[in-house]
Amino acid sequence: MSRCRPPALRNTALLATALSLLGFATLSAPVIAAEAPAGVVYATESAKAAKSLILDVVHAGARLIAVGDRGHIVYSDDQGKTWTQAKVPTRQLLTAVYFVDDKNGWAVGHDA
Repeated sequence: MSRCRPPALRNTALLATALSLLGFATLSAPVIAAEAPAGVVYATESAKAAKSLILDVVHAGARLIAVGDRGHIVYSDDQGKTWTQAKVPTRQLLTAVYFVDDKNGWAVGHDA
């Protein structure tokens, strides 16, 4: 008989995975991803990134940050009227984003 993990354990596991897989990202005026090792493939820049599959959106201070398909992270400083794509060291699906303050946060996803 299999049992599911309690929610607190799942959240801890998710946070541990996020920290180990994607590391800590710092935001400055434009969004800047954490330093990536040599040979890392970045998300393809696309004018349609903000119109692709978006799975999570959060506030980081006054800025909106959204993550989704193909490693896209987009941000808006005008409450979602316009979006700018960040340079991100992955092309994998990003499923969630969390910020502890307006400059420090994590993005988690699949296979990267």
